[in-house]
Amino acid sequence: MKADYSWLGEAPFDMGNLEFDFPHLNCRVELGDLPMLGAVEAEGLELDLIIGLYRKPEDRSNIKPVIGISRAGADRLSIDLFRLFTLELDKPRFGRYEMQLNDASQVDQVSAFIVENIRLRLLGWEPLKGDDMLQMMMIQGDPAGNRELSTKGMLTYLKTDGADLGFIYLYWMLLGHNIELPNDILSSLLEPSPETMSTDNIIKELVTEPDTSNKGKIKAALLDEEDWLFGAGFGVAGEFLKECSFILHDQHYYGIALSSKWLTKLIGQERLLLAYMPGDTPSQDRFKTNFRIPALDFLGALKSGEFGLEWGVNLDFLVDIGYPWQVQGAYDWFRTFSIPAGTYEGKTGYFFEKRTALIPTTGEKTLELSAGMGFYAGYYFGFTTSVIWVNAGIGVFAMLQGTLEFKIPDQDIPDPLRGSIERLEVIGVLGILAYVDGGIEVWVLSARFRVSLQASLTVLVEYIPPQVMQR
Repeated sequence: MKADYSWLGEAPFDMGNLEFDFPHLNCRVELGDLPMLGAVEAEGLELDLIIGLYRKPEDRSNIKPVIGISRAGADRLSIDLFRLFTLELDKPRFGRYEMQLNDASQVDQVSAFIVENIRLRLLGWEPLKGDDMLQMMMIQGDPAGNRELSTKGMLTYLKTDGADLGFIYLYWMLLGHNIELPNDILSSLLEPSPETMSTDNIIKELVTEPDTSNKGKIKAALLDEEDWLFGAGFGVAGEFLKECSFILHDQHYYGIALSSKWLTKLIGQERLLLAYMPGDTPSQDRFKTNFRIPALDFLGALKSGEFGLEWGVNLDFLVDIGYPWQVQGAYDWFRTFSIPAGTYEGKTGYFFEKRTALIPTTGEKTLELSAGMGFYAGYYFGFTTSVIWVNAGIGVFAMLQGTLEFKIPDQDIPDPLRGSIERLEVIGVLGILAYVDGGIEVWVLSARFRVSLQASLTVLVEYIPPQVMQR
């Protein structure tokens, strides 16, 4: 109970009979839409809290009232200071969360204040326009190990439609302090075109809200290093560097992506991505690159997909051949290899991966061998002229992905033949996909659009040997 609340005053200790020493009342307050009180207006305000009287077992005469808050939130909160300054917060909320970067990392209990969108107005001027989005997350960790209560983390994310800053166009910006994000989230910011990127809501990518059966979770890690994370997606001087991005996080992640037509003359493609990801140990450092091979587009009706390569000092690797990875709950079939044939079309992608992980709580090493494939088949329509092109289709897809995890001896280059099986996981997906992909190129006008709808059913089968479950 103690870890589920942020306490106002002295937190009760789990000593003796808690119900006897801490009589309390659980409360849920739902206020709905409140009338505007002066400069503050709130819609859909909710509070989950506990009110009690706490007395220590060794001092029963000293009774102290305490209040603990597990969650507070609203649909919208507005603060207006005489119309000179207006601050609007969409879906602000405060709550208790479990924070974990990945399955092999430790779980931290934290308090977090999260806002999905912030709108500002100063003397009638709005710095954010239209569909621009500014998100924020502030985190404070509980004492754990060498961590002090005052350890705090912060993350802000700005997504724009291409803010014109004169010489530079800004598509997105990321700023974090004392926080580490998953490498797949950072890579997804670099890989796609900033104008069509799928990671447009980083809060939804990182945060799982609590429900009646599960605690809320944040897919990240709180650090004690007083370091900064900074990244941006931008364009420079029109077509010179049209779609570029970079992410810098000292000792954690370094990545850059460049896009320009003049790159085609150098490397045969318009976009180049390079990333360096330091691991838990020097032997787990990894390098990554993503690219397309335009020459494959000339092999009959084949349309090249996207290649992804990762390699590590300890011989870990990922070979990604157009695999439709899941992003924001949907599978990215735009990066696969496709073969239109008249009114029909097929898409496919594969990946193979070897990954070594270090479990911080035990110091043990695990080795994961993974592979997956995806197939799509359906109807196709394509229309192309010198200035406009449209591709559309509807069909069904199937995916199969498997992971075999070993516990391995402590050695520089793990040998799976000397390890013991810890887990076997198989995931199967069946779904329906409909999409439209098009663009226009005429004189100074250049635009592109992508729309897709999909529904899928996922089946997960996991096997854990009996000797592992008995530990």
